[in-house]
Amino acid sequence: LDHGIDPEPVFRQCGIDSSRSEELDAAVPAIRIANLLELAAQCSDNPCMGLHMARRYHYESASLLILAMLAAPSVGDGIRCLCHYDRYVDTAIAIDFDFGQSLAEFGFHVIVPEGVAVNQLNEYLQVFLVQALNTATRIPVPVKQVCFSHDNNQNAEALQDFFQAPVKFSCAGNRLLFDRSYLQERFHTSHALLHEILVNAMKTYFVTEQS
Repeated sequence: LDHGIDPEPVFRQCGIDSSRSEELDAAVPAIRIANLLELAAQCSDNPCMGLHMARRYHYESASLLILAMLAAPSVGDGIRCLCHYDRYVDTAIAIDFDFGQSLAEFGFHVIVPEGVAVNQLNEYLQVFLVQALNTATRIPVPVKQVCFSHDNNQNAEALQDFFQAPVKFSCAGNRLLFDRSYLQERFHTSHALLHEILVNAMKTYFVTEQS
């Protein structure tokens, strides 16, 4: 839509109903999401589709989890919220976070069959996290290194320009390393009551249902 392209044929080709937009709708398989982003990049002739989507994310469409993360008091609290509830909200992405090292390390893995292209999805997810943190703190994430599991490095220059850090491809996993001190930065989007309401909503609709 942002590029003036009708999304319906692209969604349809990937087997996704574009009218399904409710939080509690049945989950769309990760393979279809990955295929959707790859096809969208081709149709719009934009090899940086994932990067550009994340940088221009429409926060008015954010999920309960993202809203809860950004309503937390600080970067560390927000990431803890993301790591704790993501396993219930999005079972197609496995994330982890290491708080114990001198460098904070965020990692994720998209659970799709081997051979499925996840270039755009990997780049979208890494950029989205950093963009969200930049926006919420008004301070750029002090990124030290970014690792991608996919081997196509055609967007290396654009990604390095965004992260302002070395970017590596064909790595064992998707990793984002940054200064641990940044975890203490306050979120200007923090809202204690909203955070509590959203966390309770996720417990009610996701955690309880899957327990």
